[in-house]
Amino acid sequence: TAPRHLCLIARNTLPDGTTRASMVKKVVHEFDTDTIGMEVPLGEAGDHWLQFSVAECTEDGLVEIFHIPARHVKVTNPPMPRLAEQEAVVLCGVDVQGGRWPHLATSKVRNGTMRVIMALARTWDDAPDMFALVVRDLSMGRTAVVRKHLPGTTPATIGLDVPMTEPGRYLVEVSVAAIAAGGQLRTLFTLPPATVEVVAAPAPALVVPKAVTVEAVPRAMEEQLVEVVTPVKVTLNSSGVDSVIRRLSLGLRLRSDGTPVGGFQTVMASVSAAFKADLKPVAPTTLTYRDEDGDAVVISSDHELGIALQHRAGGPLLRMKLIQ
Repeated sequence: TAPRHLCLIARNTLPDGTTRASMVKKVVHEFDTDTIGMEVPLGEAGDHWLQFSVAECTEDGLVEIFHIPARHVKVTNPPMPRLAEQEAVVLCGVDVQGGRWPHLATSKVRNGTMRVIMALARTWDDAPDMFALVVRDLSMGRTAVVRKHLPGTTPATIGLDVPMTEPGRYLVEVSVAAIAAGGQLRTLFTLPPATVEVVAAPAPALVVPKAVTVEAVPRAMEEQLVEVVTPVKVTLNSSGVDSVIRRLSLGLRLRSDGTPVGGFQTVMASVSAAFKADLKPVAPTTLTYRDEDGDAVVISSDHELGIALQHRAGGPLLRMKLIQ
């Protein structure tokens, strides 16, 4: 009897000399003409050699029936740039302040915020779909993280605005991690550190009326701070401990543009006191909120707290998460 359990095997020799193989199986039920096919991804530009064969699938392994000699294929239009690939996840690109990694010589932070954007593509449905973009300032020993769910296999981006206000040159490292079901981060890619220059923003010009000297400016013209009481709901997520939720009322002082003065220290002190019995004594904590895109954004300064207050999901209650 003719074989019914067949498989089509594709073997590819890449431009760099490495090899890979892919296989698809099919059961033929009728004694008639039938087809078996597969799509072979060719993402690397250059000269490829492809060889196909058909084999019978048996309990003892594959028994080759016939093969097609290797054919030369030249690839000139790879589908997407690839910085790295791991666990069926492709890192397509990282942009830091308008400069494409690692060419950041002309990238300068001028407004106190460094914008980092990464592009990812999942190549298979069983690839991780929860990711974290982690930016580490190695010069100052600080870290910023944003998390995002990327379903499907369409390339997508994750962005993060990192406060960088002190002028100077900083060594920055960007990494991408998959988020496990328990919230643990498993690093997929870590790019070599690169230097980013922070330039002091130009001071606004002081316009003084001719009839008034700087010394004579009345106190009424000085910036006034508004004191507000902000209700918040904080959820504590700590490994090995059930989530704990508490409501707090925080007294904050705001500038006219809505930026708190000393607000971040006030929030962290109040939250630490409220969860004192639940926090682990030496483990670091991270405070986050959900922005309008559903991303978990880190709060680590007055500036970021001010942005969080402006994006309260349409209500007076600010919802935050304390991660340990």
